[in-house]
Amino acid sequence: MKHKTKKQLKYIAQRALYSEYGFAPAQTDIILLECDGDGTYILFEVRNHMYSFNSYIFSESSVWTGTGTITKT
Repeated sequence: MKHKTKKQLKYIAQRALYSEYGFAPAQTDIILLECDGDGTYILFEVRNHMYSFNSYIFSESSVWTGTGTITKT
């Protein structure tokens, strides 16, 4: 398993927010709080709102970012 970079993790979070809520903040607005290396779990903050992303790898190293992967905490 190849570990994702911070930029890749922020991109995953960005795409998941867009899928779930219809907005995609700038990657500079996403603060990573904790995550696993493959990008299937990310806890992050955007403008004082905390979100939890939980998903799975569906194709080689691609992480599913569709509806149902984000919860606001």
